[in-house]
Parts: sequence; C-alpha cells; structure tokens
Amino acid sequence: PDVGQISLEDLLQHADKHRKLNKITEFVLKDACQKFIHWQALGLNPKMICVPVVLKQLESAQFVYNLSQILQNNNIKPSSLMLEIQEHSSPHSLD
Repeated sequence: PDVGQISLEDLLQHADKHRKLNKITEFVLKDACQKFIHWQALGLNPKMICVPVVLKQLESAQFVYNLSQILQNNNIKPSSLMLEIQEHSSPHSLD
C-alpha cells in the first residue's frame, strides 16, 4: 500500500533478490490450481491456467519436480498449465 502497484518484473526481481522466487511461484501455482478446480466444479470449464515463471527457474531440477508434484497432487494435466516465461535475470539464488 505504501508503494502502490508494482510491475511483475519488479516483483520477480525483489523476490529473486531475497531468494524467495521459487516459494512465491509455488504458492501462486498452488493457488491457481485450487481456483482451476473450483471453477471446474462450478461448471465453468476453464481450458488452462497461466502462471508466470522466470526462465532460469525451469533450469532447476528441484523447481521442475515441485511444479510436477503440485500438478499431480491437484490432478491437473500438464497440458492445462501455461507457463508465462519472464526474461528476468539476476545473479541471486532461486530458493
């Protein structure tokens, strides 16, 4: 509230700087999966969900494993997930 709206790029840079990028992305993915399931239960039949990720996250075997586990735990087909790949780059760790 003190800063106002921030861009996705700024959020990703801040999260990466504080080594929280994967945690935030996993939280967003879990929340999106729950909403996707809820919308299906309401009969809305969404085709897919879209979650922003940073390209270097996909280079992390642990991140890819966690992503696949989240989809599996929510019974969501991988084809129902669209990853919106951001080009953010930073020297910081992903964890």
